Amino acid sequence: MDLDGFQAVALSSSIKKLCKSCQKELNSKNTEMVKSKYYRNICKKCRSKSVMEAAKANPNRKAYVRDYIRRVGIVKEHPCETCQKPCIKKYARAFCSDECRFLSYVDKQDLCWIWNGPKNRRGYGKLSFRGNKAVTAHRVSYELFNGPIEENLFVCHLCDVKECVSPKHLWLGTHKENMIDMTEKGRQSSKITPNQVMEIRKLWEKGYSNAKLRELFNLTSGTISSIIHRRIWKHV
Repeated sequence: MDLDGFQAVALSSSIKKLCKSCQKELNSKNTEMVKSKYYRNICKKCRSKSVMEAAKANPNRKAYVRDYIRRVGIVKEHPCETCQKPCIKKYARAFCSDECRFLSYVDKQDLCWIWNGPKNRRGYGKLSFRGNKAVTAHRVSYELFNGPIEENLFVCHLCDVKECVSPKHLWLGTHKENMIDMTEKGRQSSKITPNQVMEIRKLWEKGYSNAKLRELFNLTSGTISSIIHRRIWKHV
């Protein structure tokens, strides 16, 4: 049987089965579930050893082994890197909860919590969270410390610091509220102002052509069209 194969053990409150390698009694903590229905017949520690031993003899499995070790690490009890609470490794680093894993990237300063982990192209922090889905760090912070985020709502900053993930500096708002807040704080990087956007739409309704508006406001025809048809500047 290959290393990924297993003899299905029926899910129950008490797993009356021994590990096929070390003969240790299996329970819901020291073995893995498969398809949310069955437990493997080998404990996590023995499976980690067998996976790494197989890699030495089979080069084709090295990529799988690297991914497995990245996700699980060496399976045994470790102190959490943030709060030092004993826990079983879930990743290559040991954390007892999502909160502790999140805080390991945070530098708590006097005013802001500065994110020191990976960032996206816009300068906002990012983190793989719940289902290995990449999410911006400030959204993770709000969900962990303030509560759930309603659908179609944005997590906005009070302090206007992209790297800040302090839950006290975050608030929920619609796209329109976020754009208004950006404009009022002078963070709008556009070549035109909201007043000019409204003027473009008024002139268009009066019969001005796209070419004429392009000359008046020194914009491209595509930008003029997007403003008129509200593909951009929707909040104005």
